[in-house]
Amino acid sequence: MLDVVIHDRSYEKLAQIDARAERLRSFGPFSEAMQLSLASYDGDFLVRMAYNSNAIEGSTLTLLETEIVYEGEFVSGKPGRDQIAARGIFEGHAFAQRALEDRRPISEDFIKDLHERTALDLQPRARGSYRNAPALIRASRTVPVGALKIRPCMADLLCDLETYRQAYHPVIVAAWFHAAFERIHPFADGNGRTGRLLLNHMLERRGYPPIAIKVDHALEYRAALESWQVDGEQDPFVELVITCLDEELSSRIAYVEQGVASECALATAKRSAASDRKAQALESLRAHPDHTAQKLGEDLGVSPRQAQRLIRQLREEGLVVREGSNKRGRWVVRNGCEGEV
Repeated sequence: MLDVVIHDRSYEKLAQIDARAERLRSFGPFSEAMQLSLASYDGDFLVRMAYNSNAIEGSTLTLLETEIVYEGEFVSGKPGRDQIAARGIFEGHAFAQRALEDRRPISEDFIKDLHERTALDLQPRARGSYRNAPALIRASRTVPVGALKIRPCMADLLCDLETYRQAYHPVIVAAWFHAAFERIHPFADGNGRTGRLLLNHMLERRGYPPIAIKVDHALEYRAALESWQVDGEQDPFVELVITCLDEELSSRIAYVEQGVASECALATAKRSAASDRKAQALESLRAHPDHTAQKLGEDLGVSPRQAQRLIRQLREEGLVVREGSNKRGRWVVRNGCEGEV
């Protein structure tokens, strides 16, 4: 049986986390330009997340080299396995995103499929299949379950997941699931990378952004997991997940707010420019009531078609009227609806 359980404790930061998550969800709908900008942010996050996740496992790739792998290139002079492992993070993440869109439930088959796509650096027969030999976590007091206990333990894990979802905060449940999954260590290798993708998948299912546990926190991360798995002390790992989530929420909110502010400033500038152009058009038509659209365009430095649209807008707003025929008539500039100027 698993010895990783959830204690009914309150975490002061969870209310702040939920408020920030709601703030992030409140933005939108986004313009096409902002959607492209957010896609760029997501790509940058994915590279950083992959770099940190693999670095925790001992990968020699730098952040820049991970970006090169993300772009589909090969980094000369670096171990091929490290590069394949990085590609596995990208493919595993893409698979998890499709599962999220398809509302695929978390099950043993889903976890095996995720591992198969993530642990690309393993032999094909080891990907997506439970191990059939003992496992050891280096320099850890945590002892993974025996190979014969993996299936019943995974079944218990998923059964407990359904129970805990109803009783505890989703961030705590996601942290617990990760600790319990790593305690089982069901695969021969790639458990950490798969487990961290699972952690993010569970957060995203509940409307939170994914997180990146940085390699700088690797010792803290391992110690916190061990503390929960061996000593039953959940606080260190839950607090670590909350801290990472808080940082990512702050980063995303700041990025979106900057983008929204830029779009608002641009829209204001466009409205101001349009208002200035209208004023220039009115002055031109007042001074030259016989102006054609072409002549007006020459005065304003715009095309005849743009001048025609501008005249149409002015007429629709009641700022100018046409007296006489189109060929021999004249423009009369009016001040709103109060009369001729």
